[in-house]
Amino acid sequence: ALQRQTEDLSRERQRTSEGSRRGEQSLSFDEAKRAEQVARDQQDLIDQAEALGERLEQLQRSAEQGGITDSSFRRQLDEIRAQLDKAISPEMRQHLEQLRQALEKLDPQATKDALANLAEAQQKLREALERSKELFRRAALEGELSSLEQESREVREQQEAWNQKVASSDSAGAAASAAAEEQLAARTDSVAQGLEQAAKQLDSEERKSALESSAQQAKQAADKMREAAQSAQQGKAQEAKSKGEQAAQQMEQVEQQVQEQREEQQDAWRQEVVDALDRALAETARLSQRQLALSTAIGRGMPVSQTRQEQAVIEEGVQKIVEQVLAVSGKNALISPQIGTALLQARLQMARAREAVSSASANLREAAQQSGEAVDALNVAAFQMLRSRDDVSGSSSASGV
Repeated sequence: ALQRQTEDLSRERQRTSEGSRRGEQSLSFDEAKRAEQVARDQQDLIDQAEALGERLEQLQRSAEQGGITDSSFRRQLDEIRAQLDKAISPEMRQHLEQLRQALEKLDPQATKDALANLAEAQQKLREALERSKELFRRAALEGELSSLEQESREVREQQEAWNQKVASSDSAGAAASAAAEEQLAARTDSVAQGLEQAAKQLDSEERKSALESSAQQAKQAADKMREAAQSAQQGKAQEAKSKGEQAAQQMEQVEQQVQEQREEQQDAWRQEVVDALDRALAETARLSQRQLALSTAIGRGMPVSQTRQEQAVIEEGVQKIVEQVLAVSGKNALISPQIGTALLQARLQMARAREAVSSASANLREAAQQSGEAVDALNVAAFQMLRSRDDVSGSSSASGV
């Protein structure tokens, strides 16, 4: 909507300038107000992108604390961060500042130029944000579940150690044992809260319900820990140990359940991306064969009108694949950007082939050459899809980060 407003206002200013026969005029009140709103909305968009960058930093720190050591993690996070940095480039900030200055001076020509430049920059930022949105959501949820699994494990291990210690403690150490157990209970409450929040983000109702159940179990474990702390405070060592053992068993189950839900969600996401790549690969292979047949037919003197029609149909098919690849690349960072580059190159060669037979003096030789190069580009795209498919299938992460 923001980009559309900017483009509409830019075109409106251009029509006003072209229609004026008396030199440049000052901006009207309504035009100035609308342009000011565009500037404010654009600043909000930049702020959103910067906030996403800060969340990326938090995600990286959380993952490191949670013990995520996937070798591609830092590289993929850096790629997402680079996309955002490129989108909110100094050029965009400069265009925004130029618009503000033009508005202060009520300069119509400068406003028109600034709006045009800003519209182009907005498109790049919007694409980066849209591509990162779902990818970031998945990466964040993966990191959160891994952290909760790790925290559940650590709480369980510390609870087991406490159970052994409290059984042999005397009255002098009762207060310290109770305090330590209360701290474990507080950490377990935090795990339960984290599980409840994570459950809201899961795709499957079944997995969501299972994680909510784990949260309830963690809460029960925390209650047992408080009971154990109270027993320890009262000098009832064996009773404290018994309740502590119950809490440890519950946290072991929580740990296992969180691991299962994380792995199931990762498998589902991973399979979703692999299936999408398989569909794109199959369609690319089909269009490659069709393009090869067209290239051969052109060399054999295929009628010009038929050539143009067939090439246009194949071009449309390639555009649909481009859209599919863009959609799936927003779900996994391991999708190679070279796929899109190769597909766009194929479309360019196809357009040139079609143009070569669109004039009165059709150049069949040029059309055949461009058509053949389009086949090569499609084959490159197919190869990159295969590589990306292998990368996605073999990664321990379902988001590629």
